[in-house]
Amino acid sequence: MVGCMAPEAAKQKGASRDMVMEIKDDARAPLLGGGGAEVDPDLENPPEQATVEPISLHAPIVQFSAIEIIAGEEEKTAHIEVIRIGNLTCEAEVTFKTVNGTAMAGVVYEETNGVLKFEPGEDSKTIVVPLIDDDTWRTTTDFYIQLPPDGVRGVELGQGMDMAKIVVIDNDTFPTNKYTQEISAALDRPGDLQTIHIQVSDIGLMFEFFRFLWQMPMVRRDSIKWLMVDFCHSLNLALKLLINMILVDFILKKSAEADARAITLDLLGVAAATVVPFAFLHYLDWCKTFMKIRGPARTHLQESLVNRFLDVESSARSQVNHGGIIMAITRDAPTVIENGYMQIFALVHSLTNILMLWGYQFIAGFVFHKKVNPVCVIPLLCYPAALLVFVRLRASTTTSSLNDMRRQQDKFVERVDLLVQNLELVKAYSESEFFLQKVRSGVAEFNKAAGETARVLLNNARFPQWLTVIAVGLYTFLGGWQVVRQEISLGSFLVSIRIFYSAGKDFGATYASVLSMQSCVPNLHRIVVLQNLKLEVVSRRPFANFRSKEGKTLRKQLTTAGLAEAACDSVELTNWSVPVVDLLPLKVYVGHGESDFIEIQQGKIVYLVGPHGGGKSQLLRFLALSDLPENVDRGVYVPSHLKVLHLTADPLFFFGTLKQNLLLGGAMERGCSDEQLQGICKRVGLPSKVRSLVSEDKQEDWNSSLSMTHRHLLSLARALIANPDLLCIGKYLQQFDTFTTKKLLSVFRDYVNERGLCQDPEQKHRRRPRTVIIAANTFLDPDVADQIFHVTAKKGVEVMKPKVEDC
Repeated sequence: MVGCMAPEAAKQKGASRDMVMEIKDDARAPLLGGGGAEVDPDLENPPEQATVEPISLHAPIVQFSAIEIIAGEEEKTAHIEVIRIGNLTCEAEVTFKTVNGTAMAGVVYEETNGVLKFEPGEDSKTIVVPLIDDDTWRTTTDFYIQLPPDGVRGVELGQGMDMAKIVVIDNDTFPTNKYTQEISAALDRPGDLQTIHIQVSDIGLMFEFFRFLWQMPMVRRDSIKWLMVDFCHSLNLALKLLINMILVDFILKKSAEADARAITLDLLGVAAATVVPFAFLHYLDWCKTFMKIRGPARTHLQESLVNRFLDVESSARSQVNHGGIIMAITRDAPTVIENGYMQIFALVHSLTNILMLWGYQFIAGFVFHKKVNPVCVIPLLCYPAALLVFVRLRASTTTSSLNDMRRQQDKFVERVDLLVQNLELVKAYSESEFFLQKVRSGVAEFNKAAGETARVLLNNARFPQWLTVIAVGLYTFLGGWQVVRQEISLGSFLVSIRIFYSAGKDFGATYASVLSMQSCVPNLHRIVVLQNLKLEVVSRRPFANFRSKEGKTLRKQLTTAGLAEAACDSVELTNWSVPVVDLLPLKVYVGHGESDFIEIQQGKIVYLVGPHGGGKSQLLRFLALSDLPENVDRGVYVPSHLKVLHLTADPLFFFGTLKQNLLLGGAMERGCSDEQLQGICKRVGLPSKVRSLVSEDKQEDWNSSLSMTHRHLLSLARALIANPDLLCIGKYLQQFDTFTTKKLLSVFRDYVNERGLCQDPEQKHRRRPRTVIIAANTFLDPDVADQIFHVTAKKGVEVMKPKVEDC
């Protein structure tokens, strides 16, 4: 972009071709709009603020204004702002395209790509991506929009800001929108989330859940195939009854001497009619094993439960105990698929068989020119009526016993989880009896509830068997007399006996399917409650909108003040200037007026100090975006393009290799080489024996195999490997001695000065400033801090360094 600005414009700005802006390491940045910074006195019209390391802007930079945009499905569009920083006097072009994440193009959003053309003077453009607003429930999904590096002209891409994530909030209700009001009312009622029962029809809720699964294309396609295979089995049942009738009444009645050849052919035909359909059905059943119904449905439900739990608002998450969410994912999800949705096929198959048995009575009479035997038809009509009455009478007893068993199982899991979590405490005090007693009582209560449920289910299962035995006994007496009086043939009598047994079996299967679906209603209620808990992203959305709006305002103020114009006065490649987004401060509001705020400059080390209970940790959580202030536009402001990380005092590790723990299973591996990994571990002071473990494939529970000090240092290394723009540290350094603390403070200074540790020094000017905010009860080392704020419950936030007169 050399020569992009007209020579006359350069003269008017007093630009010199050998001019180089000098920014001192100890320069103190003023608050926005006030004070003066130390700059080279030879500079004509120096910039008002020099707060960060300058970067070369021989070409302007184009980037997204935020790394994450939150949009609602009901808005039907997502708006993504692209900003241009630096010299705006020339035209520029940049291409963009959408990239799938958990959201798929054509399902959640419409694939969008194009070219943004910046005219001279334009500093921002907006990309509009259409969103698909449908009635299908989904978890919060996301996709990305990218500025490809090969699609720019006249600009450079901002490092780390060439891709933005769009989070799409689904406003539908799980499983469908039919019971939205009832589910919302249930969640609004006070009480334990584990025992909430939604006041809707169990059959209706189950049906809506089936509709939800039916919307999955793979599940719907293979469900239809499954039903067709079962229908073939039902046809084969009718075929076997006809074959038995023909065999007894027509073939076996013939005399062997009369027509041996004809009998042989008939028997071969009966054998073939028995074997060939069986072989064909065997092949179809083999094909059923490849149908993807259980797996995809179960996976989709379990993954959505995990994602939902991660996205749930913290207040709602605290009301869900560990045992409850574990059982929902590992037990409830498989149960509602296996005992719920899959039982639909068993139910349809049984009912189809019963219809075939009914139909056979009429078809056989038409084929063999015989009257329909009412003695056979009447029991078939009485079966369903008796079962419906029994199901209705036993529904409350069955549901109550199943609910009680599940509650006791959840309590038992919770008590075991309590023992596991407090294992170190138990071992330290050698007092296990307290926890073991809880486990024993949990086992006893669960076994008692399980026994009661087993007795209820046994009696339920025996009822249709009793109906079958009674029906067969009555027909044996009545039908036997009909055979004796030659009112019906022996073949009809034997086939009717088989029909009764088949009908009893199918009615029993129907009843079992209904009971199975009824038994998983409590599991479904739990899943519905968890899937509809309030999302944290919904609460964050107003704050995200405030950050975006405030960022636009501040960029405009800085540009108007001449800071951005000063950054655009580069004429030579050696000239240095500062991107306006790197000048955006963090704000802490201390009053209700427009100017009642304190600024935290980017590229600084900041202390939050004060007594216990003064509010340091709460303020740090606000700045780290871990918590939200009650008034989103009067709490804090954090520029929306910053990547933020909150490092708490608890070092957390999972079972796996140490490298996987440092890279979070590889999620942060892009851009971090083994040399960088080892370098950062060495910088934080990890000994060589621990660093060597990083290169090994050894998998362990590192929480128990490493010392507390080493776990804290590894946790800090993991944070520095993540390389956030804003690193918030909550009382973390209090875990170390004075020597280690001073060393770590020097590491933080290097992290800020180098804009990341163990990074390419030649690309330093391309990286954004790094800011570190530390909460402590006392000063760690005042000379290290660029800014110090005193936080108390009485006086709020006060500036201690730099003093106003120092600015």
